[in-house]
Amino acid sequence: CVTALISASLSLAADLPLREVIDAQIRQAWDREKITPSAPSTDAEFIRRVSLDIIGVIPTYDETVAFLG
Repeated sequence: CVTALISASLSLAADLPLREVIDAQIRQAWDREKITPSAPSTDAEFIRRVSLDIIGVIPTYDETVAFLG
């Protein structure tokens, strides 16, 4: 099964940009696991999530304004 996935990925990679190959692999995994992706976030939601994930706190008002600016 892993060999087939690698083979399919290599043939895709020859024709598509890497970003599209990775997206296709993620979509396959989501389909296999019956996961529905969430809707895209707003820029304000994005900066909050990324800040929490990377440094563990929400961004300050000034950081948020600078990002959204």
